Amino acid sequence: MNIENELKYVINELPCNLNEPYQIIQYYFDPRNLENDLMNIFKINDLSTITTFRLRLVEHLSIKHNYLTLKSKGLLSRKEYEVEIDDKMKNKILKQPIISTIVKNRYIIKYDEYNFEFDEYLNLGYNLFTVEIEFKSDMENNKRTIEMILDKYFKLKYKDVTFDPSYKNSNLLNRKMKG
Repeated sequence: MNIENELKYVINELPCNLNEPYQIIQYYFDPRNLENDLMNIFKINDLSTITTFRLRLVEHLSIKHNYLTLKSKGLLSRKEYEVEIDDKMKNKILKQPIISTIVKNRYIIKYDEYNFEFDEYLNLGYNLFTVEIEFKSDMENNKRTIEMILDKYFKLKYKDVTFDPSYKNSNLLNRKMKG
């Protein structure tokens, strides 16, 4: 388990000169459907604080990975449990009712001490580009630095949506307002 501290911005476009994307499909499920399996996999006794149960399939440069993730409630900061799983477990999970699916390309650019994760959403019915940046602590100083990098280095227009739950990946298909 780790604590995820993350800022999220909607951006008007993707930066230029991006590398090959990570192709990602994210499936969201109700954690109660596999409660015993999840508690065994993650070595936790209680799922009552878990609000997000996700299976992420990632392909990059023809290499495939499957990640199982649990996240607690929160917007800026929350608990995150993540493990890589095999195809057998992936197939078992995919037999469960799917709440939501997100398909996206992710481009990762390292700048200074940050990894800027630029996402291009492919199945929403409208164009959406975001960037997520994790940081260790001291949100205000990190926020100023990150926004300066978005302005000066990437030259992007952006809107901070960190505290808007409708921009969580698990909620994007339900967004009423486009973009």
